[in-house]
Amino acid sequence: MQAGAGAPDDVPSVAQSANSGQVRIHRERHLVDVDSAQTGQFIAHLSAVDLDVDSSTGLPVMLAFATHPDNDAGIDMPVEVRYSAYGTFSGVTVPTHIQKFINHSLVLDLQISSVQVRLAAAASPISAN
Repeated sequence: MQAGAGAPDDVPSVAQSANSGQVRIHRERHLVDVDSAQTGQFIAHLSAVDLDVDSSTGLPVMLAFATHPDNDAGIDMPVEVRYSAYGTFSGVTVPTHIQKFINHSLVLDLQISSVQVRLAAAASPISAN
């Protein structure tokens, strides 16, 4: 969701789900210097990403986008990554169950039993001299 964030052609939107307690963040690119509206719509479609966030915890629930065969960008293969069973390790909250679906088929089911957190060292202050 970060790539292109803040760029003039990055278009985010947010929608609240009425009954699921989730917020959907949708991002896509709307390029201004394209030859035709059809090309612009195609690029927006190719770049679309949805992130569902639990509105009570602020934690990601699901990331969805489409991938495409190398030889045909017009074919969408939906990808969905689900995050659940969050745990807190050394003050950092992480999902301990991650599932990845490609074209609606489960291809990864990751169960995490422990997490080791290593925080990056603080940068040294730069001297004005």
